[in-house]
Amino acid sequence: LVDFLSFEVARALYSAFKFAKKKKISQVNSSLFLHFLLKEIEPKLNFIFLRLLINKNELQEKLLKDETKEEILEILTEIGEKVVEKGKTKIEGIDAISFLVEKNKILKDFLIEKNIKPEEVKEVIKWAEILEEEFLETKKWYKYENLLRLGTIGREWATAFTPLLDKFSIDYLSLVKKEKFKKIFVHQEKLKEIERILTQPEKNDILIVGEAGSARRSIVLALARDLALGKGPEEINFKRVVLFNLENLFSFCQTQEVLEVYLYQIFNEVIKGQVILVIDDFHKFVGIKKEKEIGVMDISPVLGYFLSSPQFKMIGITTPTGLHRQIETVPGFLENFEIVEIPPVSKEETLQILEERALRLEQKYKVFFSFQSLFETVELCEKYLPQEPFPEKAIEILDALAVKVSKRAQKIVLPEDVAKLITERTKIPVGEIEKTEKEKLLKLEELIHQRIINQEMAVREISEALRRARAEIKTRKGPLGCFLFLGPTGVGKTETAKALAEIYFGSEKEMIRLDMSEFQNLEDIERLIGKEGQEGLLTTPVKEKPFSL
Repeated sequence: LVDFLSFEVARALYSAFKFAKKKKISQVNSSLFLHFLLKEIEPKLNFIFLRLLINKNELQEKLLKDETKEEILEILTEIGEKVVEKGKTKIEGIDAISFLVEKNKILKDFLIEKNIKPEEVKEVIKWAEILEEEFLETKKWYKYENLLRLGTIGREWATAFTPLLDKFSIDYLSLVKKEKFKKIFVHQEKLKEIERILTQPEKNDILIVGEAGSARRSIVLALARDLALGKGPEEINFKRVVLFNLENLFSFCQTQEVLEVYLYQIFNEVIKGQVILVIDDFHKFVGIKKEKEIGVMDISPVLGYFLSSPQFKMIGITTPTGLHRQIETVPGFLENFEIVEIPPVSKEETLQILEERALRLEQKYKVFFSFQSLFETVELCEKYLPQEPFPEKAIEILDALAVKVSKRAQKIVLPEDVAKLITERTKIPVGEIEKTEKEKLLKLEELIHQRIINQEMAVREISEALRRARAEIKTRKGPLGCFLFLGPTGVGKTETAKALAEIYFGSEKEMIRLDMSEFQNLEDIERLIGKEGQEGLLTTPVKEKPFSL
């Protein structure tokens, strides 16, 4: 077993046995072993406890007081079995922590006391392992991939000269180099699908379809990175991936006729230069009806001619709406493309993206992100910003937090900071209940009764529902509460609603009021929920004032 332990784990075990012998303790339990393991200077363990804002000394004191009877060698054997399943050859400190976070009662209770979930600990462990793996890879300078990162001599000489294309485009390689070939988190199966389509002998033009903010552009950047490092299919490795700036070309060309002349020249350069051409917001340049108006010219007549050529490789980026409203309106045009739909980025993937981004923001703004703040960002964005996609909304919040926290003395980003920023953005009370709101919720019945006489049951039901919702006793989607007030005219139904709006939501103006006698026909549904080019009388105010009655 000793041969299977890392140096730090073996030394911690030795120190635990030595201490037990000195204090005449019959058995070394997991708490005693963990106590000495935390004394070891192991970078990954320090990273984990630092990110979780855990005071190791406080935990060590609690561990030392544990008198539970258990055999540490049996526990280490169990950890060893888990390690072998992962394909590792040594038990490291993080393996012991990962196992004991669910098995050691002292550690479990300590984490509960600090409001830290076991899955958060495991996620930070995974983060530490990824960083170590990336660090070790960069040390292998002699690897072909790492040599390519340094740049090559004359690689661009292997392709034809593309002066006109270069004038109206950006080479993705320059963007990848600027970011030092950093890892890009994208849907790997979608990236492989794009690479496969580009190698097809025919129909090798792609339309990437996804909602704004769903990492559509990131997948093209990841493609450029893979090809630059020779990690893609052999047929397309080292091809240039170029973003075509059509707006610049439009401003240069005054008429459709001049535009078409330039497009013919540029697309010929694409073929000769072994270029993969990328057009962002593709729907803006296809199916345009006002052909004579400057700035809204249509590229589909010329592009359609080149799409049939196997040597011409193009990637268009669009949205589902753009696909249906614009691109599909051009007869036969869509048949030239293979469609790759990009699904929304999951919460787990977003968390990984935030972990990587947090490190760069820390370096730039001299702040420190606790892991809980990253976790809270993902959770609150999902709950309170549902109309925006991941990862864009989470990245925006993270960037704003870095700027905000950098201006104060205490530079650590905490979960409370995330909650405050979400509250500022949405006007919805989020996070810990503050003193003013707590007093308001506790005295809600009393405050409402200052305006409403009797109606004890109705006022009590409303107040209890709001307290339950605000305390987040149960996770729910939709409104905080739904009530149907029944009674004859004059008993206080509308006045109760007005009182609640003023007392809890801040003002009677925070009440969205609809007279349902105006919505009796089937066609009135569109007036309520809206339609293309028309706002909804219900949905629009709710989006603008999500914290309202």
